[in-house]
Amino acid sequence: MYLKFFCSIIFLICVNNLFAQTTLQKDSVYHSIQALKNESVRTERLIEYLSKLIVKKSPHANDLKQELLTWAHHQHDSLTIAKVLSASGFAYLSLGEFRQAEGEYTSALLLMKKYGSPKQIIGIYQDLAWIQIQFRDNKKTGEYLSKALDLAIKYDLKDKEEDVNGMFGDFYSDQSKFDNSITCYNKALIVNKKYGTLFGQINILTKTAESQRHLKQYGEALKTLFRAKKMSDSVGNNYYRQTILQHIGETAFDNNDYKTAETYIREAYQSSKTNQEPVLRATFLTRLKKIYTKKGDYKTALLYADSSEKITDGLFVKEKTELSGEAEAKYQGALKDDKLANQALLSLRQNQEIQSKKYQLALFKKENEIAALALSHKQYQLTNQEITQTALREKQSLLFKLNNQNKDRRIAGQQVLIGSNKMTKLLLIIILESVLLVAVFLFYNYNKTKKLNNIISAQKADLETAGKVKDHLFSVVSHDMRAPINTLIAFTQLLEYDDVSADNKTKYFAEIKGSLNHTYVLIENLLNWASGQMQVLKPVKQEVDMSVVTRDVVESLNDFASIKNITLENNISPRTLVIADINMIQVVLRNLITNAIKFTHDNGLVTLNAETNGPDIKLIIKDNGIGMSQRQVKEFNTDGYLQFVESTPGTNKEKGTGLGLMLSKNFTKLMNGAIYVESEPNTGSTFFLTLPKRIN
Repeated sequence: MYLKFFCSIIFLICVNNLFAQTTLQKDSVYHSIQALKNESVRTERLIEYLSKLIVKKSPHANDLKQELLTWAHHQHDSLTIAKVLSASGFAYLSLGEFRQAEGEYTSALLLMKKYGSPKQIIGIYQDLAWIQIQFRDNKKTGEYLSKALDLAIKYDLKDKEEDVNGMFGDFYSDQSKFDNSITCYNKALIVNKKYGTLFGQINILTKTAESQRHLKQYGEALKTLFRAKKMSDSVGNNYYRQTILQHIGETAFDNNDYKTAETYIREAYQSSKTNQEPVLRATFLTRLKKIYTKKGDYKTALLYADSSEKITDGLFVKEKTELSGEAEAKYQGALKDDKLANQALLSLRQNQEIQSKKYQLALFKKENEIAALALSHKQYQLTNQEITQTALREKQSLLFKLNNQNKDRRIAGQQVLIGSNKMTKLLLIIILESVLLVAVFLFYNYNKTKKLNNIISAQKADLETAGKVKDHLFSVVSHDMRAPINTLIAFTQLLEYDDVSADNKTKYFAEIKGSLNHTYVLIENLLNWASGQMQVLKPVKQEVDMSVVTRDVVESLNDFASIKNITLENNISPRTLVIADINMIQVVLRNLITNAIKFTHDNGLVTLNAETNGPDIKLIIKDNGIGMSQRQVKEFNTDGYLQFVESTPGTNKEKGTGLGLMLSKNFTKLMNGAIYVESEPNTGSTFFLTLPKRIN
C-alpha cells in the first residue's frame, strides 16, 4: 500500500513539472525572449541608419547613437557597442573628420578585440592606418598595418592578406619608397592569383607599373602594363582597358617613345567615346597635345588643345546646371531624413517602454507561479519523507540480517581460499619471472644478430662495389696509361732520327701535352680514390677564401680551355670564406670545371659564381654545353651516388676516367657540404656546391 501511494506522488510531481515547462513556453517571458532575438536584426539596421545620419550631418544622429549605446549597455551587449562606435568612426572618416574618427575607432578596437571576429578587428586596424596616413604619422601607420597583416596570416584570411599588402604598397608609394611598394604589391599579387579575381590582379599590376615608372624602370613598367592589358582584354571591362592604355601611353611618353605613346593614347581616346566620359576625353586630348608639342608639330598640338578646351567648357556648364538641381534634392532629402530620424527615435523609445512593461508583468506572473509550485512541492516532500523513512527503516533491518548471514559464509570460504591462494601466487610469480628472463635473453640475441647481419651486408656491398670499381680501373689504367707512353716512345724515335718538320713538332707537342694532362688527371683521381678506399684521407678543415682557390684552378685550366677557345669567367668576389679542406676543394673544382670544358662546344662559356645561402655559401659552376640526360641527373642527385660510372667522351672526343664526379661527391660529403646538378640536353649543366661559411 505504501509503495502504491509513493508511486502516485512521484507521478503527480512529474506531471506538474511537465505542465510547468509547457506553460513556460507559452507565457509572455518566452515571447519576450523571442522578441529580443528579433530586436537584434532591427538594431543592425539602426546602426546602418546611424552611419548615414552622421554622414548627412543630421542633428538627430547623436540622439540615435546615445539610444543605441544605452540599449546595448542595458543588454550587456559589448559587441553591439563596438559596432556602434565602429560605424560612427567610418562615418566620420567618410566626412574627413579624422580626429573624431580616430577616437571612435580606438574605443571600438578595445571591445572588438574581446568580442569581435578577426575580420572586424583587421578592418578597424586598416581604417586607423588610413587615418594615420592623413596625419602623416608613418610610424603608427606601419604599426596598424603590421598588426592587421599578422592577424590575416594567423587566421588564413587570404582576402584580407591581399588587401593589407596592397595598403602597404600604397603607403610606401606615398613616401616615394617605390622599391618597398613594388615588393608589397608583388606579395598581394601572389595571394590574389590563388584566391582573388582578375580585376584585383589588374589593379595591383597597374599600381606596380606606376611605382616602376617612378623608379624610371620604363621597360619593366611596360611589361607589367602589357600583362594587365592582356587580362583586361579577357574580362572585357572598358574602364580598366582605358586606364591601362593611358598608363602605357604616359610611360612611353616619359621614356621619350612618342610614337608608342601616341598610339596608345589615341586608342584610349577612341575607347572613351563609347563610354560617354568627357573628362577622360579631355585628359587624352591634353596628353596628345603634349606629345605633338614634344615632336615639334605645333599646329596639330594647337588643334588638340582647342578640342580639349571645348569639352572642358561644356562640362562646366553642365556641372553648374546639375549642382543647382542637386542642392534642391539635398534640401528635400535632409527634411526627409530628419522626419525619419524622429520616427526611428520615437519607435525605439516606445518599443523599449513596451518591452520593459512586458518584462515586469511576465516576471510578476512567474514569481506567483513559482511560489505556488514551491508550496505544493513542499507538501509533497513532507508526505514523501514520512513514507520514505518508514520504508527505509524496514529495508535497513532486513539488509542488516542478510549482511550478517552473508558475512559468516564469506569468512568460512575465505579461510579455505587463503591457504590455496598463497601457493598459487608463489607459483605464478616463479613462472612469470622465468618467462621474462627468457624473453629478455631472446630479444638481446635477436638485436645482436640483426646488427651483425646489417654490418655484414653493408661490408659485402662495399666489397662488391670496390671490386667492380677496381676491375674497371685496371681496364682504364691499362688502356689510358699505355696510349700516352706509346705516343712518347714513338715521338722520341722520330726525334732520334730527326725526321720531323717544325710544324709537325708543334702538332705532336700539342697532342702529347693533351695526352699527358689526361694521364695526370687520371693518376691524381686514382690516388685520391685509393686514399679514400684505404680510409686514410681525412679532411683538414680550415678557413678558405674561394676567390683565391677558384683563381688558381682557373689559371691551371686556361690552357686546356684555350684549345677549344672556351671562356672561363670567374665572378667570385674576394673574401668569400668557407670552412673546407683546401686540397679537397681544389680537386672538386678542378673536376667540375674540367668536365664543363670537356662537354662544351668550341667558343663556349663556363661561369663561376657564389651566393650566400643562409649559413652556407653556394658555388655555381655553369656551362652552355651538351648537358646531361635526366637519368644521369637523377642518379647524380641521389644521396647514395658514390659509385664509379662509365665516362662519356667530350665534344672533341676528349677522354675521361669516370672518377671525377664520384670523387667530387665523396669529398664534398667529407667536408660537410652538398652537391647537386640541374641540366637539360643541348642546353648545358649547372653544378651547385654548398659549403658552410665562416662563423663570425
